[in-house]
Amino acid sequence: MNLSSRASVESSTAGLQSGNAGDIFIKARSLSVTDGATLNASTFGQGNGGNITLRIDENVTFDNANAASLVFLGTGTGGSIDIQTRDFSLSNGAIISTITLGAGTGGSIDIQVRSLSLSNGASISTTTAGAGTGGNLSINADQSVQLTGTSANGRLTSIVTGTNGKEDAGDLEINTGQLLVSDRAGIATTTLGEGKGGNIRINASDSVQVIGSSATNTSFGIETGTTGKGDSGNLEINTGRLLIHDRAGISTTTLGEGKGGNIRINASDSVQVIGSSANDTFTGIVTGTNGKGDAGDLEINTGQLLVRDRAGILTTTLGEGKGGNLNINADQSVQVIGSSTNDTFTGIVTGTNGKGDAGDLEITTGHLLVRDGARIATDTNGTGSGGDLTVNASELVQLIGFAEGRPSSLTSITTGKGDAGNLEIHTGRLVVRDRAIISTTTNGEGQGGNIRINASDSVQVIGNSASGTLSSLLTGTTGKGDAGNLEINTGRLVLRDRAVISTTTNGEGKGGNLSINASDSVSLNRVGLIFSGVGEDGENNSGNIHIRARSLSLTNGSFLVAFTEGIGDAGNIDINVDKSVRVSGVITQRLTGNDFVFPSAIASSVLAGGEGQGGDISIKAESLSLNNGGLLFSNTIERGDAGNISLKVDDFVTLNNLSLIQSNVEPGGEGSGGNVNIQARSLTLKNGSSIQAGLRAANDESPGGIGQGGNINIHTSDFVEISGTNPRQVTFISPIFPENAVDPSQIQPPNLSSGLFTSTQTGASGPAGNIFVTTGAFRLADGAVVEAPTANSGRAGDITIDANTIDITGGAQIISATRGSGDAGDIMLKVKDSLTISGSDPNFEKRLAGVGGDRDRITNLGPESGLFANTDVGSTGDGGNISIQNYPKTATINDGAVVTVNSQGRGAGGEIRLQAGSLTLNNGTLSAQIDQTEENVGNIFLNVQNLLLLRNGSQISTTVGTPGTRSNGGNIFINAGAIVAVPNENSDITANAFEGMGGRISISTDNIFGIDFRERLTPLSDITASSDAGLTGTVVINTSGIDPTRGLENLPQDNINVQVAQGCQVGTMEKAIFLSTISDAEESHRVQTTYSTVLLRENGGR
Repeated sequence: MNLSSRASVESSTAGLQSGNAGDIFIKARSLSVTDGATLNASTFGQGNGGNITLRIDENVTFDNANAASLVFLGTGTGGSIDIQTRDFSLSNGAIISTITLGAGTGGSIDIQVRSLSLSNGASISTTTAGAGTGGNLSINADQSVQLTGTSANGRLTSIVTGTNGKEDAGDLEINTGQLLVSDRAGIATTTLGEGKGGNIRINASDSVQVIGSSATNTSFGIETGTTGKGDSGNLEINTGRLLIHDRAGISTTTLGEGKGGNIRINASDSVQVIGSSANDTFTGIVTGTNGKGDAGDLEINTGQLLVRDRAGILTTTLGEGKGGNLNINADQSVQVIGSSTNDTFTGIVTGTNGKGDAGDLEITTGHLLVRDGARIATDTNGTGSGGDLTVNASELVQLIGFAEGRPSSLTSITTGKGDAGNLEIHTGRLVVRDRAIISTTTNGEGQGGNIRINASDSVQVIGNSASGTLSSLLTGTTGKGDAGNLEINTGRLVLRDRAVISTTTNGEGKGGNLSINASDSVSLNRVGLIFSGVGEDGENNSGNIHIRARSLSLTNGSFLVAFTEGIGDAGNIDINVDKSVRVSGVITQRLTGNDFVFPSAIASSVLAGGEGQGGDISIKAESLSLNNGGLLFSNTIERGDAGNISLKVDDFVTLNNLSLIQSNVEPGGEGSGGNVNIQARSLTLKNGSSIQAGLRAANDESPGGIGQGGNINIHTSDFVEISGTNPRQVTFISPIFPENAVDPSQIQPPNLSSGLFTSTQTGASGPAGNIFVTTGAFRLADGAVVEAPTANSGRAGDITIDANTIDITGGAQIISATRGSGDAGDIMLKVKDSLTISGSDPNFEKRLAGVGGDRDRITNLGPESGLFANTDVGSTGDGGNISIQNYPKTATINDGAVVTVNSQGRGAGGEIRLQAGSLTLNNGTLSAQIDQTEENVGNIFLNVQNLLLLRNGSQISTTVGTPGTRSNGGNIFINAGAIVAVPNENSDITANAFEGMGGRISISTDNIFGIDFRERLTPLSDITASSDAGLTGTVVINTSGIDPTRGLENLPQDNINVQVAQGCQVGTMEKAIFLSTISDAEESHRVQTTYSTVLLRENGGR
C-alpha cells in the first residue's frame, strides 16, 4: 500500500465538535507513506482522539510523512498508535506522534518490529502541552533500533515523550538487540512545566551506541530533563555493551525546581565513553541540576568501563540542589584516560558550584587506571560540601602521567565555604607515577577532606626525575579551613624519583596529620619526599607525621620533614619500626650552574620566615644507621624552638661518612635548640660523622642564633665508638627548597672530625648545651672530637662520660673551651675499669691547612690525643675543670697524649682532678698552663690508690704566666700508694713560674722511687716548684715512714754480675726491669745514701 503526494488517511473531528475521532486500521503486506502524506486520527473538540493501528507483514516506510493522533482542545483522551511490522523506516522529517493540548491524557505509541530506523530529522513522540498526562512510548525491535542525522532544515532525529503542562510526560521503553543513536539524533523524555518527565528504559541485549558528529559542536543522545517544577524522569539502560562517542551524551538534568532523574546503566560486557579529537565539546554521562532541585544519582554496573579523550561521567549541581551520587561497579576494570592534544578534562566527577552539596562517588572494580591527565574527583566550588570519593579495586589502582598542565588525579577539592569530601582507596596495590596526584585540598573556608589508603600489598609513588612536577599524595589548605588527614595502610610503601607524600597548610587552617602503617617496609629513594608543613602564608600549625613499619629506609637524597615557614608550629615526627631505620646516600643535581648534593634526611625545621615551635623527632627501632651523608636534624632559622630528637634503639646506632644528627639554632634563629637523646645497645660515629646541638655562628646575611643550646644525652649498654674524619667536600641543600641561597655552613670541607658537639658560636647569644654519655665502653679515635665550646657570652656546655672503659687515641680529643666572655664548661669522666689516652693525629696539620686554619671547622686543639679545658687568647671567660672519677682500676696517658687545662685568656684557669686505682704516664702530660695574672691559678689533684708511674719524659705540671710576667705557680696535690719514675727518662712533677713565686707541690705516698725534689729542672726525673726569678715554691713529700730497706743487707759498692734464677724467668709477654735509685746524702741530710732495687713487671711493657 502506498500513500504519497500529500495523500491522507484521516478519521478526525473538525472545528469545535464534541465527537470522538475515528480509528484507523491498516493491514497490508507493506506500507509506504511519502511526500507529505498523512495518517490522522485527531479531535479538535471535546472528544477523544482516534487510534491508529498498522499490521504490516513486511516493511513500513514513512518518508517526509506523518501519522498522528491529536487532541487539540477539551478533555478528550489522545488516541494510541500501534504498529506491528518486520522493518520500520522513518526518514526526512517523518513523524509518528500522539499529542494532547487539552486536559485529556495523551495517547500511547506501541511499536513492535524486527528493526526500526529513524533518519534525517524523523521522530516518534508522545507529548502533552495541557493539563493531561503524556502517553507512554514503547518500542520492541528484535534486532535493532537506529536513529541518525538531521533534516535539511536542522530538525533532529528523535524519539521523545514530553510535557509542557501540569501533568507528567509519558514513559519511554525500548527493547531491542542493538540500539544506535548517532549524528546528533536523540532519545528523550522532558518536562517544561509542572509535570514530571517520563522515565526511559532501554533493554538492548547486544549493544547501545550513542555517537555524536565530528562535523558540529552540537550533540544530542539519550536524556531526561526538566526545566520547570516537575522532576526529570529516570533513565535505565540494560545492555551487553554501551558506547558513547564523539560528543554524544546520556544525561538527566534539571534546570528548574524539579529533581533530576537517576541514571542506571547495566552493561554486562563494557561501557565505553570516548570523546572527540576534533574539538572540545563534551562527551559523557551526566546527572545535574542548575536550579533548586537535586540532581539525580548515577549508577553504572559493567564488566569494563573506559572513559577517554575528553569524555566524562558527572553528577553536578550549579544551583541550590544537591548533586547526585555516582556509583560505578566494574567487575574487571575502570580506565580513565586523558588526551595530550586538548585541555578539556577527561574524568569521573561529582561536584557542586552552588549552595547544594556534591554527591558521593564510589568505584568498585578489579583494576582502576587513571592516566594522561585524566581525573576522578569530588569538588565543591560553592557553599555546598563536596562528596566523598571511595575506590574499591581488588587488584590494582594506577595513576599515571601528566598532560597539558593537568596531572592524572584522584582529588577532593573545595574552593568555597563548603567542606571537601573524604577520599578513601581500598586495593591490593596502588601505583602513582609520572607526576600523577591523589589529593584533598581546601582553598576556601571549608575543611579539607581526609585521605585514607588501604593497599594490602603495596603503595608506590614514583616521580619523574626529568620534571619539576612531583608525583604526590597530599592534603592541604590555602584558606581558612583545616587540611584533611592522610592515612596509608599497606604492606610496602615506595617513594622514588621526586615523589611526594605531604600534608600542608598555607592559610589560616591547620595542616593535617600524616599516618603511615606498613606491615613490611617504607622505602624512599632518589629524592622521595614525605613532609608536613606550614607554608610561608600559613597561620596555623602543621600536622604530625606517624610511621609504623617493619623497616624504614631513605636513600639517595630522600627527605622526611616537618617544617614551618609561616606562623605556626611544625609537626612532630614519630617513627616506630620493628627492624631497621636506614638513612643513606646523597644525590647530585645541577642548580644555578653548580652541582649540589641533596642529602637523605629526617628533619624538623623552623625555616626562614617561620614563627613557631619546631616539631620533635622520635624514633623507635631495632637498629638505626645513617650513612654517606645521611642526616637527622631539627633546627630553627627564625623565631621558635627547635624540636627534640629522641632515639630508642634496641641494637645499634651507626653514623658513617659525614652523616649527622643535629639540633641547632641556625643563623637568624631565635629559640632554644632541641635535645638529642639516644638510647641503644651501641653507638658508632665514623669518617666525619657527628652529633651536634648548638647555637650557630653569624654569617654575611644573618646574625648568630639566639637562645639555649640543646643537650646531647647518650645511653648505650655496650659501647660508644667515635672515629675518623670525612674524606671529601660536599654541599648540602634541602630538596624541598632548592631555590634558597646556600649558606656557607652547608658547605662541608674534607677532613672534618667525627664527634659530639654542643657549641655556642661566634656572633650567637646564649649558653651551649651539655653532653652526657653513659655506656659500657667509650672509644674516641683518629682525630675524633667531643666538644662543648663557647665563642660568646654564653656558658659552654659540660661534658660527662660515664663508662666502664674509656679509650682516647689517634689524636682524638675531648674539649671544653671558651673563646669569648662566657665560661668554659667542665669535663667529667666517670670510669670504672680503665682509662687510656694515647697517641696523636699525623694528619692534623694537613687537615687544618685544608680549611685555611678555620678553627670553627677543624676544632682539634692540636695533633695530640687528650682532654682539654681551655680559654683562647682574647677570651675573658673562666676555663673549665677536668675531673676523672670513680677510681678506674687503671688510667694511662701515653705516646704524647695530654690532659690539660690551658688558659690563654684573662679568665681563671680550671683544675684537674683525677682519681684512679693506678695511673701511668708514658710520654704523657698532665698540665695546667695559665698565661695571665697570678689570680688565674690552675691546680692539679691526683688521688691514686696504688701506683703512679711516670715514664719517658712524662710531665705533671702547672705553669703560670708567660716570660716577663709576675704570676705565682699553680698547685699540685698527689696522694698515691707509690710513685715510681725512671731517673734518667726526664719525667717531671713541676709547679713553676716565670717572675712570680713557684707553686706548691704536696705529695702523700707510701713510697717514692726514681724521682726526687730538685730546685731546678735537670735532665733527670725531677720534682720542682721553681721560678725564673728565684722565688722557690713549696714542695712537701709525706711518706708512710716505712723503710723499704728494713731487713735487707747493704749491697756491695762494686759492680756485680747479676744472674737471674731460671725459676724466675719472665713470661714471653712480660719484661723485667731493674731500676737502681740513689738518694744523694748531700742533697738530703734526712736519709743516708742507700741503694734499692725494685722489680717492675709490665704486661707487654718496655
